[in-house]
Amino acid sequence: MATEFERALPDTLEVLTEQINEVDHYIYYKSKNNTELIRYDLDKESKESVSPKLDKGERIYGIFAGKENIAFLKDNNSLSSMIVLYNLKTQKFTDGQEFYGSDNNIAYANEADSTITGYIQDRYGGKEIFVYNFDGKLIKQETEENPIGDLDVPSLKYWQCVYCQTVITSSTQPNAKGTQCPKRPVDYLFGNPHVWQYIGDEQ
Repeated sequence: MATEFERALPDTLEVLTEQINEVDHYIYYKSKNNTELIRYDLDKESKESVSPKLDKGERIYGIFAGKENIAFLKDNNSLSSMIVLYNLKTQKFTDGQEFYGSDNNIAYANEADSTITGYIQDRYGGKEIFVYNFDGKLIKQETEENPIGDLDVPSLKYWQCVYCQTVITSSTQPNAKGTQCPKRPVDYLFGNPHVWQYIGDEQ
């Protein structure tokens, strides 16, 4: 039955993984552009879209199968990216590592060795490099220091909150986590952090 279903899938879709045991009889398949995951119930002959919650500006750009989890890669307007894990047993999502502060905030997957690599960069250019497997397990972490000769403090940029017009200086896009904007409407799920936009360089 599973084989017949998989053979009937159009070329735009591909099977990601099967979950067939004494309890579950599911086939997970995804779009070939890596943006949508579907769970097919062989018993009920029904299908259901599987996706983590997405806020405005967020998108799914990668879906990869581990042994116990399916890893989603989520991008937030290129300001940050995150690994989100879908557990095959519990059918629940949990947030994994977030990547930000780098010239390239988009984590990338290597399907040849089933890994996801991303970066967190500090204001002086030093990078933390993280490598996870598709189950969300950290398998490597290392620090890439700012090269000697490039240790001068980077030029600062001005950033202004679009809600309260507060201005701060930072060499990179400020991280909104932990900051509260007094004029932004309160979102009871996500709070009311500042939203920073670049307005110019420090002279």
